[in-house]
Amino acid sequence: AAPFDLDTMLNEVVDVSRNILDADRGTVFLYDETADELVVRVATELGHIRIPSDMGIVGESAQTHKLINVPDCYADPRFNRAIDKETGYRSRCMLTIPLLVFEDSLVGVLQILNKNGGTFDEQDEFIATALAAQIQAALPNIDLMLGPMSGGLSGMYLALDDLGKRVLQLIAESLGLERSWFDRNVSQGNSILRAIH
Repeated sequence: AAPFDLDTMLNEVVDVSRNILDADRGTVFLYDETADELVVRVATELGHIRIPSDMGIVGESAQTHKLINVPDCYADPRFNRAIDKETGYRSRCMLTIPLLVFEDSLVGVLQILNKNGGTFDEQDEFIATALAAQIQAALPNIDLMLGPMSGGLSGMYLALDDLGKRVLQLIAESLGLERSWFDRNVSQGNSILRAIH
């Protein structure tokens, strides 16, 4: 097996999330407990950013351990405009999902931005929560700040892929979606395995 690379795995899950939710961007913040900050680990066209763990909507999700669906970012007083100002990007709507392990312990936050052609709905919330579970499944067994790791973790990718398939099947069944939707999105989910081939 190839060396395990946390960033590669997280990027793959963010890409799958964006594709399934038909969204423009996605970000994974990891929680740095020592500094009490949220650190951008992977993001669509976003550089290295650290913010206090209680700042903005991502901070509120981290503090409350709850999903937050914001249909209009600039109308929400919790929204931190500094990142948009720094990047030149305009956040329109967002889903923010806390990543929790070990009896509700915070390890990070998944944020999905700007659904194409509208805002995120309850179906999107369900799907995003299920996709966040893929990240949560991998994180407890990894030293987050070490980055690439070597040796026998290919099984973790396979377990993650199995979880992804079960999650997508549950989504399809719960929403009454056609088998073709499940097959198409399983194919997208399988892109996670490219990291170890």
